[in-house]
Amino acid sequence: MPNLFIHKISKTFAFTIIEMVVVVGVVSALICLLILQYRPSTKMASYINCKVKLLQIGMAFSDFSKEHNNHLPMLISTNQGGSLEYSATPDYTYQHFKAISRQLGPTHYLICPQDTRRAATNWENLANTNVSYFIGLDSERDNPMAIIAGDRNITPNPSVVLQISKPTSLDWIKSVGLHGDKGHLIFSDGHVEELDSTGLANAFQRTGIATNHFAVP
Repeated sequence: MPNLFIHKISKTFAFTIIEMVVVVGVVSALICLLILQYRPSTKMASYINCKVKLLQIGMAFSDFSKEHNNHLPMLISTNQGGSLEYSATPDYTYQHFKAISRQLGPTHYLICPQDTRRAATNWENLANTNVSYFIGLDSERDNPMAIIAGDRNITPNPSVVLQISKPTSLDWIKSVGLHGDKGHLIFSDGHVEELDSTGLANAFQRTGIATNHFAVP
């Protein structure tokens, strides 16, 4: 009789263990499903990280202007620490970012997470191929809607200077990669906008500049 009682207890205990294993398995599966559901997708994470990098770039340009009588490097001579002399050709677009190297920090801020390009190992080795963002050559701090920089996929061709007087013809170029039919712009007042092609055209009109000049790396 005592042996039968012990046997019953053992069976009951074994069944309880099985139940616990099943419950733990089900809970684990539910947690995994919730994580997958609410975790940002790779594409969403790329948008967020790209925006953060452009915000950092905007802050660096702002810091530069505070040290140079409220002017950005694109309109200041290299003799004064700017990059004006490099505005005539797109081959040296990277020089406009190099002018803010002290304010910006690591070179990886110049690379969009979705870009196949890679960051330069240091500022001395920086080239156009290490930059994901175009530069607004006409940008000034006293025009808050001037476009300082943005994703380089506004043209299918690298190393060009765009002269935009009819912004309605602009589109984000999907073939370049990056964010497909969307992109980011950083404005002179420091805010970043994520825009589709229609928003891109409207942003150029909001600058109030008759012809916008943009150096694309």
